[in-house]
Amino acid sequence: MADNFINKGANHAMPYNSVTYNGGTVPTGAGYHLVKRGSYGSITFATDKCIVDFDGGCSFSNIRITGDQVVLNFGPKTELSADSAYGTLGIEGDRNYVYFGPKSTITDTGSSNGRGSPSLQGHGIIISGSYNTVEGANWTVRATGPSGALAAYNSGGSAEHNTFKTMEARTVSNKGAYAVASAAFLSAPHTTLYNVGTWFGAPGSHYMHQWLKIGPIAGDGSPSNSNGNGYGSRILYCYGDLSGNNPDGSASTLSSGSSGNNSFSVTNYGGPQVQMIGTYCDTGGQNGGFIMQSSYAHNSNMFGNISDSASNMQIGTTCTANANIIDNPDNTNGTQTNNVAHSGNMTALTND
Repeated sequence: MADNFINKGANHAMPYNSVTYNGGTVPTGAGYHLVKRGSYGSITFATDKCIVDFDGGCSFSNIRITGDQVVLNFGPKTELSADSAYGTLGIEGDRNYVYFGPKSTITDTGSSNGRGSPSLQGHGIIISGSYNTVEGANWTVRATGPSGALAAYNSGGSAEHNTFKTMEARTVSNKGAYAVASAAFLSAPHTTLYNVGTWFGAPGSHYMHQWLKIGPIAGDGSPSNSNGNGYGSRILYCYGDLSGNNPDGSASTLSSGSSGNNSFSVTNYGGPQVQMIGTYCDTGGQNGGFIMQSSYAHNSNMFGNISDSASNMQIGTTCTANANIIDNPDNTNGTQTNNVAHSGNMTALTND
């Protein structure tokens, strides 16, 4: 059966410890479990080594993982939707793995965080533990949040080495506060974004402070372990399209002025030793580009990236930029080699 979708879990020759049908209670104890298609509400996985395979088409409000070594394999068309203080999918434990099948959605329906008021709420998927991975089957897996779709953050600074892989990330139109609206926040050390894409044009009065942000999750002040430092993070092969031909429409009406501060940039507000490799940024003529100029963003590396932005590339004095395709560099800081300046003569394909 197509909806009886099993992907990457334990040895499937092993018998299940339990099988749950619609109307039952999802098991959260240690062991290997199967959950059939149904609607299951809010669930907390607090016990270590709980492994659950979910049929396709299951729906939930929020899911919280506080245990360690929990493995959740969700089939196609899984739906999570909630306004939760822990994020719609919140991972607070360590060494956990979550997989979503195609056409799954993880949506935070609440409000964005206020400037200078960081919290776990307002995010589709937020990780505050360490050594966790959340993976989608492809870009039909969509995480959405009013502050951010994806975030790695811990108020005590203990989160590290977390990975988001192969999914679409978007903020929510007209609900973002400019200082805290971003598709993804790398606000914990050694966070990896791999093959994450977003096409969200956010027409109207939406505020997007940046597309991908490295540094504090709710502001742009001096970073520290307590308010968000994405040092050692990696942005690998990500894609962002804010052009008028993206599936969500034109972005030509993004807010402007002192309250907007909008851009479609990859912005480093606080992560030294960061790497950005093979990332494509189509700003659709809006402010954007690649910015690693902050005094806290030293010793960062940009290699093989492409941007159409007239805002150009900005790097700090200790950063390296090599083999990037950009409009023109905004400064001569750092080490800049083998970059190509297209001088505004680059437009996106009509169907990308």
